[in-house]
Amino acid sequence: MVGTHTVVELMRQGRSPQQACLEALQRVVDLYRGKPPNLSFYALDKKREIAAAAIYKGGKYCVHDGTQATQRSTA
Repeated sequence: MVGTHTVVELMRQGRSPQQACLEALQRVVDLYRGKPPNLSFYALDKKREIAAAAIYKGGKYCVHDGTQATQRSTA
């Protein structure tokens, strides 16, 4: 599985960046059937909607909208 390609393809099919990231991570979890690697995906769509998701809780990422930077938690 090529994770970033999967995220982009899912967004092309109409999923939001968050839905695409979560679905791609679910495929990784299913593939490893145990303890998957610590993996995160970040996505930005054409509408400038930004999302990130991680397999394990506690992840954070930063976003700058052109005027200010904010820190967000991953899904």
